[in-house]
Amino acid sequence: MRRLPALCASVLLLALAACGGSSEDAATAKTPVAAMAANSARSSFSAAAVAPQKSTKRGVAYGGNSAADLTALSQGISWWYNWSPAPESGAAGVYKTLGVEFVPMAWGGTPTADQLNSQVPDGAKNLLGFNEPNFKSQANKTPRQAAALWPVLQEVARRKGLQLGAPAVNYCGDCVSEDGVTFTDPVAYMDAFLAACQGCQVDYIPVHWYACDVSALRNYIDRFRKYNKPLWVTEFACGDNPHNTITLDVQKNYMTAAVNYLENEPIVARYSWFSGRNSAIPNINLLGGDGQLTELGQLYVSLPASLNDVQLTPVAAVASASENGDLGPAKAIDNNQGTRWSSAFNDQQWIYLDFGATVDISHVRISWENAHATDYQLQTSPDAVVWTTIKTVTGSAGGVEDLTGLSGSGRYLRMNGLKRSTPYGYSIFEISAFRSLASSTPSSTLHAISATASSSENDATGPANAIDSNMGSRWSSAFNDAQWLTLDFGNAVNLSRVRLNWEAAHASEYQIQVSNDNTNWTTVKSVTGSAGGVEDFQNLAATGRYLRINGSKRATQYGYSIFEVETWGSAASAAPSTGVISAVSASASGMENATLGPEKAIDKNMGSRWSSAFYDAQWITLDFGGKAGFSRIRLNWENAHAAEYQIQVSDDNVNWTTVKAVTGSNGGVEDFQNLAASGRYLRINGSKRATPYGYSIFEIETWGTAPAAGSTIK
Repeated sequence: MRRLPALCASVLLLALAACGGSSEDAATAKTPVAAMAANSARSSFSAAAVAPQKSTKRGVAYGGNSAADLTALSQGISWWYNWSPAPESGAAGVYKTLGVEFVPMAWGGTPTADQLNSQVPDGAKNLLGFNEPNFKSQANKTPRQAAALWPVLQEVARRKGLQLGAPAVNYCGDCVSEDGVTFTDPVAYMDAFLAACQGCQVDYIPVHWYACDVSALRNYIDRFRKYNKPLWVTEFACGDNPHNTITLDVQKNYMTAAVNYLENEPIVARYSWFSGRNSAIPNINLLGGDGQLTELGQLYVSLPASLNDVQLTPVAAVASASENGDLGPAKAIDNNQGTRWSSAFNDQQWIYLDFGATVDISHVRISWENAHATDYQLQTSPDAVVWTTIKTVTGSAGGVEDLTGLSGSGRYLRMNGLKRSTPYGYSIFEISAFRSLASSTPSSTLHAISATASSSENDATGPANAIDSNMGSRWSSAFNDAQWLTLDFGNAVNLSRVRLNWEAAHASEYQIQVSNDNTNWTTVKSVTGSAGGVEDFQNLAATGRYLRINGSKRATQYGYSIFEVETWGSAASAAPSTGVISAVSASASGMENATLGPEKAIDKNMGSRWSSAFYDAQWITLDFGGKAGFSRIRLNWENAHAAEYQIQVSDDNVNWTTVKAVTGSNGGVEDFQNLAASGRYLRINGSKRATPYGYSIFEIETWGTAPAAGSTIK
């Protein structure tokens, strides 16, 4: 069941190049775990110090784990697989206590149900199907051959109570053929397999991906949406570029962008980096010596679990002192884990970040070098003079510290050192601050009615692509600096938030501007030194009919390229709402589990949610205890939102009147104002889901006139 070390030739299809068939990793020579303790205080990070908030999606594709290896990885992953039905011997005794799920795989061959069942460990939850069966060098099965063997996997899944993943597919060069079709295309293979295996158990679809472009990864994932099943990306890395160009920085940048996308793509249920140790692709290894994370491994286990926390962008950093000119405070905010700030060698040292404007802070991540603070404070300030402590840390072990659940506000954030752990100063690779979307002031999604631009690269990359709610399309400008994109909302709007989803060809300097006449512009935000990716600007206070992204300087030799411009706010002429009214109870057609019941949608907590069963005909009903008048309703959706639904009212919970029928919803925060409806009951009646999951709502907020008895206006 072990994989042979080989990479397939690249296959170009629809302008997307991908490579698969990478090897399972042979375990390299290992050094004793005790060697970790021999690192000097000035050496780089050790695995044991990392303590981020783990993602339930994140895993590793690797088959050579020792107990120390899995211990190191476990601080940032929730699962792994090794192309085998059983865990490797080194990890077998520790994975359950570490809280890391092992996922068995029926790699290929012709196993019997009894053979496979005896190898799958008790307590397993999932079983992965054949590995890259469209490759002759891998499982080597035509769609009908795979379908003929599928009952064996189904029987094991039945005996063990397992979820069963389809055969894992990828683009290939030397591929199997059937009925005159050579299956270079993974989607074509999946189509043929499902046609040959009608009625078979397939709970999710695993896919592999080795191109180095996140926009191409998005397009690849989009091709599998038609199956309406969760996706597992069970192998991914940057491997398809010329190998002499795949530096560590290239892998780090790709990993960061890809993980960001995969964490926040609802259809992706899990993903796993390839690999722990492997020489087939440059700079992909997460592990070095036994139990030691590489620089890339340190990054992988410390990346944010999701964009529920939006990273804030500081404009400057200032420190009490620096060890030397190469270790200044700017190194702690340069998004480079290979650089660091290092203070003078005494306890009373600090570093602060300047965000240029007041921000709310709910989460701070500090990546310490070994010379870390044992005791320190996190503080905020409006003026860099008067400081408020939002977190006091004592007994810190250093490494990567994720400090969540914070509640702070200010223009400045300071790490104020109190006690050092070494004779050296304080040394930080990177300090990052985040704002929780759940704690953001809700506002309504705004939709521009049209978009214009200074130019477009070609007819397929016009400005309308930046407002089509499709992350697979994009606007791309001409190849010079003085380019712009303008959105027209039809009427004046109050803008509170703008999110830009850049392709790799982003602006390094630009302005966000508003106008009432498309001629005279007011700059809301000037951005310099942009790193691209997803940039989320909140707490804006701007009004205008038009919004312009005005480019000043490109980051590449190409133009400016934007997947989507997303906007939030309200109509400038919106009528004031009447008072907030509160439901006395909530009921629903169903729920995903007991912790996600309907009462979570009315508990005034944006961190909790109701989640329905996983099909279209689902609803949630609010009871106000008496007849209420509704003038405004705001829905705060989780990513699993309704694409089509109705807002309905009733006096008896039997006969319903539709107040608003919604189609083509993009989810997020939807704010319906100027309503004129009344009833004791309010129902959100789902018709069509936007994802394979159910409907999930953080909070339903209502305004209007309270009933004579029961809820009160606040």
